[in-house]
Parts: sequence; C-alpha cells; structure tokens
Amino acid sequence: MRRLALPVAVLALAASAAAADDVVIVGPAAAPTVTAATVAQVVKLLANSGVGPRATKAIDTTCAADTNCITAAGAAIGAHRVVAVALTAKGVSLLLVDVDNKELIAKRDLALAPKQLVPAIKKLVDDGPTDRAKELFDQGSQHYNLGEFAPALESYKRAYRVKPLPAFLFNIAQCHRKLGQHKDAVLMYQSYLTGVPDADNRKVVEGLIAESKAAAAEQQKRDDERARLDTEKKKAEEARRAKEAEAAAAAEKRRLETERMRVGRERELDRTYNRHPARKWMVVTGIVGGGAAIAGGVFGYLARNVQQDFDAQQCGDRTVPRSAEQLAACAADADKGDRDIRLRNYLVGAGGAVLLGSVIVFAIDPGNLERPSQARAQLRLSPTGAQVVVRW
Repeated sequence: MRRLALPVAVLALAASAAAADDVVIVGPAAAPTVTAATVAQVVKLLANSGVGPRATKAIDTTCAADTNCITAAGAAIGAHRVVAVALTAKGVSLLLVDVDNKELIAKRDLALAPKQLVPAIKKLVDDGPTDRAKELFDQGSQHYNLGEFAPALESYKRAYRVKPLPAFLFNIAQCHRKLGQHKDAVLMYQSYLTGVPDADNRKVVEGLIAESKAAAAEQQKRDDERARLDTEKKKAEEARRAKEAEAAAAAEKRRLETERMRVGRERELDRTYNRHPARKWMVVTGIVGGGAAIAGGVFGYLARNVQQDFDAQQCGDRTVPRSAEQLAACAADADKGDRDIRLRNYLVGAGGAVLLGSVIVFAIDPGNLERPSQARAQLRLSPTGAQVVVRW
C-alpha cells in the first residue's frame, strides 16, 4: 500500500488550480540608499495591489529578512499570512510567511521595476504555497519510502497546512496507519474521501478504513487489557504496601511497648536502688564488733570480781597456811581469772577493730553514682565459711 501515497498527491497538485489566500502586506522596509520617492511609489503600488491590505506596522530590512520577526509582526496585527516587502540597493526582496504555522512559504528577489512589483507579489501568493507544498510533499515521500513514517507524517502535515489539498490527507492517513495510530488513520481516510468523493482509489481506501477500524478495535482491546492488568498490578502493589505499612506499624508498636516496659523497669530499679550498699554491711559488722567489745568488757568485769575474790582469800600469799580445799579454790579462781582476761583481750581487741573499721568504711563510702551491673558488697556463704566481698 505504500505506493499509493505518491501518485494521489501528485495528481492533486497538478490538477488543483492555484488560489490566492488572503494575505496582509507589511512594508516596504527600505535600506538607507533607497530614495524617499521610490519608497512613496512602492507604497502607492502596494495600496492598490489588490493582493491584500497593507499593514501600517513598520519593519526594517533586518526584520523583513527574518521569518521569526515577520511571524511576530504578523501575529501582532492578527494576520494569518504575511508578504514582507524590503527595498534594497539591489532591488526588491519578497517573503511569504505562514504566521499560524511559522512557516516560510516562499522567497523571491527581483530587480526594482515598479510595474513588475504587483504581478510578482500576486505570483508569489498564487504559486508560492503550491511550490512549497510540493517541496514538503517530496520530503515526506522520501521519508515514507525509507520507512521513516514519523518524519514523513510531519512533512505531509506541513504540506497540508501550507496548501490544504484533500489528497494530502491520504498520505497523512497512510503514515498514521504505518505508525499503528489506527484511529487517526480512519479519521484521515474519511476526511480524504469527503474531500475527494470521486477518488479513483475509493474502494481501496474503504478497505483500508475497514482494516484500520478492525486494527483500532483490536488495539483498544489490548489497551483495555493492559489498563486492566495495570490496575490490578497497582491494586496489588497498594495492598502490598498497605500490608507492609501495617506490619511496620505493628512492629513499631511492639518496639515502643517493649521500650516503655524497659524504661518502667529501669525507673523501678532506680527507685529501689541502694546507692550506699557498703554502709548496710558496715552497720552489721559495726554491731557485731560492738557486741564483741561489750562481751569483752563483761569478761573483764568477771575477771575483776575473780581477782577480788582471789585477793580476799589471800591466795597470792604463799605463807598463809591453807587446806587442800582452799588451795583448790585459789587455783580455780586463778584459772578463771586468766581465761576471763584472755577473752576480754580477744573480744575487746577484735570487736574494737571491727567496730572501728566499720565506722571508717561507713564514713568514707562514696556510694554509687550509677547503678552497677554487680553489687558493690556481697556476702558469699559456703559450707566451710562466709566471705564478704566489697567492690570499690
């Protein structure tokens, strides 16, 4: 079907009568070397050219040679197409510009001959769009024959905008079909048949319309299926994300609860924490040491009484005659006195030392600045004894 593109449009170009589109003339822009009389003569010719109205907007020779500048000037005065006239030392320069599409349609340079100026403008307006459309059509056909359908479509569209010949719509439809744009292809085929109702290839075009409609329906079906799958995939993804978010929220809730419980335990431990554990033991050892010292004092008191009895009986005077019973009583008092004195010395010495050490430790114990992982003071009991461990 590719071979149908070129002959149809070429026939349309050859058979179409050139019709002048409504244009607005801007200018003339005159170079400094052009005399005022020449400018006035050209202005008068343009005013009575019959080609189109002459705009009062002034342009210079630089703008008259720039398509973008002419397009801006034409847009400012609301024109769709503009003929820019520039007078130079070499003659006259004419530019025909499509303002809506920012397209340079035609350009002519000719010697300054006032009588030939108006016919030259009319010829430019009449023939310029056809020549430019044919040029763009040839570019599009070259792209089309090379399988470059996207640039071919662009060239055909530009050709149609320059010269809206219905035959171009067939070429545009062909490009849309090749690009898989079947809905656009059907629209262009139908527009082509509307513009050329007695087209020689009508049956072929109608077949292409049916083919494109079927392809469009199939494409729509695929698009709908793809959209359905995309929707399901999106829903599944959203469900997955929602589940992950829920799991993350639950995990965060558990973490916060665990942290809350840990903080509560730490606060309870801090509240009940004894910052001076050594003093507790020093109070105990101080009481034990004090009790031992008191017991030593008791034994000392007993030893003094025994000594008084020993002295009252004059057991120390060996010159005093005594019976065997009296000698035994004196010996018993001496032994008891010696035992009580030894116990007094042991208990007072040891108890005093323990009491003094407990007082010193109790007084200098700095306490714990923070709760340690192990107790500073521990009592270890075993079958063979007891051990007090204090960590500093």
